[in-house]
Amino acid sequence: MEEQITRLVDKLKNKVSELQPGSRYLVAISGIPGSGKTTLALAITARLNASHAASNPSSPLLAVYVPMDGFHLTRAQLSAMPNAAEAHHRRGAPWTFDPQKLLDFVRAMKDPARGTAPGRRLTTRSKTRWRM
Repeated sequence: MEEQITRLVDKLKNKVSELQPGSRYLVAISGIPGSGKTTLALAITARLNASHAASNPSSPLLAVYVPMDGFHLTRAQLSAMPNAAEAHHRRGAPWTFDPQKLLDFVRAMKDPARGTAPGRRLTTRSKTRWRM
């Protein structure tokens, strides 16, 4: 996996170097539960930020990991479903996410003034807002 991470990071560094100042580049990783999406995303994010910090020590982070956890349907929305017990039990299944919330977020990222993204701290599972 190390070779793939290095290859992806190199491709992303090249892409980022071509962007206009203030532009953003979104990368999505998809796969089945347990396939390593989070592991891959965190590794790429850490590597990009380490590389950027080495040559730009006073700059903000270059990359931010935005997990899908920020796009779950609310517990109230799950409770309103005809299969509420199953919806709560299966929270995290594709049909328990709010695709409109994700679409709104992606569209909002076009605005360079947009400053935060929803997320969860992996260590405590608490909700947070990541600075962009």
